[in-house]
Amino acid sequence: MNALRFLFLTCIVPVLVLLALPTTAPARDITCDFYDIANVPDAWKASMAPGFNNAQKRSLAHYYNKEKNASVMIQIEEAGANTDLAATGRQLVASLQENGCTILSGPEQDAGLLRLEATMTGIPATIWVGTNGELTALTVISGNREECQNFLGLIRNADPLLLPQARQVRP
Repeated sequence: MNALRFLFLTCIVPVLVLLALPTTAPARDITCDFYDIANVPDAWKASMAPGFNNAQKRSLAHYYNKEKNASVMIQIEEAGANTDLAATGRQLVASLQENGCTILSGPEQDAGLLRLEATMTGIPATIWVGTNGELTALTVISGNREECQNFLGLIRNADPLLLPQARQVRP
């Protein structure tokens, strides 16, 4: 439970705030241990590039398109002892609620992942959590869903048990 609280405090809240950051140099291709993104459009910036942090045993990345008000955060970490998706989802919901989030819907099964809608700032976010037994992933999108969907469509070589596909973004 503490890990999910830490995850929430260090990841989800900053994602909603990072839309207001100044722009950075555009990233054209992004590659990490878990996925690749080729030909990232100039409007999309990486405020935090992915990369596996061995000390914390996780990869955290945040991408945003300030012009279109869209944000995508992806965190992948070792699953640890708990690799059950339903239990992980329950822990996430409890952590979100404990930290002041309102759960708008879910969690519900969504192509091997759990999906829920939540808000803390009045801006709804869609959150997917997935596990493949070895790794657990959290993906959060907020803002312009069409732009987030387009961005997720650029991701290649991702484990579908970890990351959502573009078709999973609903209006």
